[in-house]
Amino acid sequence: MSTLRKSRRAPGGILRLGPLVWAVVLAVVAVASCIGFVWHRDRNQSLLRDNARLRQQIEAQLKLTQELEAQLLWMTRPDILVARARVLGLGPPNPGQILRVPLVPPGAVPADGGLPQLVRQTPAPGTGVEP
Repeated sequence: MSTLRKSRRAPGGILRLGPLVWAVVLAVVAVASCIGFVWHRDRNQSLLRDNARLRQQIEAQLKLTQELEAQLLWMTRPDILVARARVLGLGPPNPGQILRVPLVPPGAVPADGGLPQLVRQTPAPGTGVEP
């Protein structure tokens, strides 16, 4: 007989390593899933913050647009335009300031054979406008 004593348990030491490997694999999977969960939750929170910030920007732009449209409507009112024109010294043109252009069809040659001349209306007496 041999002097070495044999174990009654499983002969190989590798079989005892199996449960340890499984425990490590399960721990790695659990840790990875927890990290993934936290990452996903943080990403969702970040997207929600970005969404809220962008909605606030849209509302601010809409408010600004409404204010500018109201200002445009006010500035283009006929009575406001007339008042601003008077302040700038503008008014309806004098009859002497109006030029009349004879209508000649395109490609037609005038009767005198030259270029069409501008016809200046004679000024009304006493307007101070010289022809």
